[in-house]
Amino acid sequence: GFFVTRTRWLLLGATIGSLLLGSVAHAVTLLPGEYLVSSDASLLVLDLEDDRVEVVSSSTVGGGLAWAGLRSFDLADDGFVYAATLGNDAQAAIIGIDPDTGDRTLVSSNTRGQGLALSQPRAVLAARSGALYVADVLPAGDLTTARVFRIDPVTGDRTLVAESIPGEGSQ
Repeated sequence: GFFVTRTRWLLLGATIGSLLLGSVAHAVTLLPGEYLVSSDASLLVLDLEDDRVEVVSSSTVGGGLAWAGLRSFDLADDGFVYAATLGNDAQAAIIGIDPDTGDRTLVSSNTRGQGLALSQPRAVLAARSGALYVADVLPAGDLTTARVFRIDPVTGDRTLVAESIPGEGSQ
């Protein structure tokens, strides 16, 4: 499947080879300079004008925090890439990726920043204000609470801005 973040496409469960060979089940339109993620957790950029795929960040390109379980990413106005992922030790985290070097840094997690803990970050959006907004789910038995956090990318502090608690609200 794939997720759309503004004009960026995130492909999950598909290798770059299958994308280029056209065997992806969904029809996608990619523009030059589009980022995508391969199934081996490499951040790629497509240069369709020169028919090239460049690895921006992977286990062998760039340094810093390793990622696992990448869920979503967004490109900030300053060119930095932010991703909702499971970080080291399967920790829920928001990481930053420098597209020039591929280096990955921890932006916010249960060990960095103040506020309620992230549980399962599903999507990240880099707002024009500089803040990050993260959709997170908190499973509790058969019920799931959906939450939205605002994250300060400098401090990692998390502020809960919306929450949907199962069983509450009007009938």
